Amino acid sequence: MKKRILALAGVLALVAVLIVPMAVLAGNEATQEASSSKATTIAIDAQDGVTGISAITFPPATPSTEVTGAYNDHDTSSSPQAFGATSLPVVTLVTSTAYKAHITITSGTGWTTIVTDENYYIDIAKARTITKATFDSNKSTYSSWGTDVNTNVALATANANDLYLTIDLTASAGKSGTSTLTILGES
Repeated sequence: MKKRILALAGVLALVAVLIVPMAVLAGNEATQEASSSKATTIAIDAQDGVTGISAITFPPATPSTEVTGAYNDHDTSSSPQAFGATSLPVVTLVTSTAYKAHITITSGTGWTTIVTDENYYIDIAKARTITKATFDSNKSTYSSWGTDVNTNVALATANANDLYLTIDLTASAGKSGTSTLTILGES
């Protein structure tokens, strides 16, 4: 009987750990394994390419629409991502070594009930002239939550690389969700 109670307590503790809410973060983390050459030398910065950030927020929007006005915790909602002749990215990726960018988006609480997919585009030229049509024709779509995706984008080392993000919402209304965005570099 004691063994069964201990096993049940262990399972309940594991369930409690797995349901802890997660924020939408632009983390700068990596895992090192024998078969991996991923590195942590990619800084995820504000639009200025200097100030580190810790969160990206997508503002509330109508169900079944695309949300384009994401912003980071440094630039805030007063300077959201914008498309057009003078575009602004949601964040910039800065590295001193040429890496191929890998992206992982891990769903958190409620994410899969409100988001069908997330779209991203990395502008290595940092032109800051990305129109919505340019984004749409060059974007990659991410919907396999928790899967490492090699973007095949070789990050430029001379300047910051602009990252643009949008999400496509489900038909669910009045809900919110979180996820974790991880960007790694691989040589």
